[in-house]
Amino acid sequence: MIDLSSPRVSVVMPVFNAASTLPTAIESVLAQSLRAFELLVIDDGSSDQSPDIAERFAASDHRIRVVRLQHVGLVGALNRGCREARSQYVARMDADDLMHPKRLGHQWDAMQADPSLAVLACQVEVFSEGLLSEGLARYFAWQNSCVSAQQVAANIYREAPFAHPSVMLRRDVLTAIGMYRDGDFPEDYELWLRLHAAGYKMEKLPKVLMKLREHARRATHNDARYSDQAFSKIRARYLADDSRMKQPYVVWGAGRRTRQRLGLLLDLVGCPVAWVDIDRRKIGQSIQGSPVVSPDWLLANRQAMILAAVRNHGAMEQISSWLEQNQFQIATHWLPVG
Repeated sequence: MIDLSSPRVSVVMPVFNAASTLPTAIESVLAQSLRAFELLVIDDGSSDQSPDIAERFAASDHRIRVVRLQHVGLVGALNRGCREARSQYVARMDADDLMHPKRLGHQWDAMQADPSLAVLACQVEVFSEGLLSEGLARYFAWQNSCVSAQQVAANIYREAPFAHPSVMLRRDVLTAIGMYRDGDFPEDYELWLRLHAAGYKMEKLPKVLMKLREHARRATHNDARYSDQAFSKIRARYLADDSRMKQPYVVWGAGRRTRQRLGLLLDLVGCPVAWVDIDRRKIGQSIQGSPVVSPDWLLANRQAMILAAVRNHGAMEQISSWLEQNQFQIATHWLPVG
């Protein structure tokens, strides 16, 4: 029998009214090749059969513990699960997703091999109850391409680099950083930004070890904390405190939507010294007292930090190519910003 006083991994699965998907999610955890884990099912005051389902599984497998709460919300459930964890490694899991049988084993091996790793995610496959939107498909494709610690750090202000249910975290780091925070922001992205600001190493295994179920009931589609505006606000707060923003900066993208999205950042750090755009109709104009210039302007003004803030499909890749061709290094001379 596995000694649950010291499991290798603690899987934390918050649950709220997930009776239709919970059994297959739990079964995918129980099918792991790494057997020495505990599964903490944190029921957040479900009104359906979720707690009963979890209790039935727990009755037949001593590795499962069910913690039943009054409805405290996701952050409260996550923090309770992390406090209950007996392992130094906490693996996130959602009640509607599926683990590859070797997920925990691969992540545990990698975390053991590199003590400097604070967070280790994996690539994901998305399966949908309906048609997967083109935008969401592009997002997950980008996320899967963001693998190394250097790529994660360089792109941290572009989008959330990890699918939350795919990560394994060191519990001591999570405790030291102050656990998950509750607020008007996505709790996972805020955590990645906070860990980045504190200098922790985060990366991703180049293996698809999770299947994420996409459906209209996901909190990401229904909760204001996961809105585009919420992401922009929390991104701006951390970017404004980034030491690279102490120098003059320019924004590549002079469109109205870009300026609206960067509104809080502009309030916090002031206007850029210039706006870069390729639209000849905009070049030569002035926005908030700063000129709109062509990309060639950057060649004579290399001291400015460049924020590439465009979102049109393929535009960031084109900007990245131009900057690289002209010896501007990502993370040193420029940052992609979502």
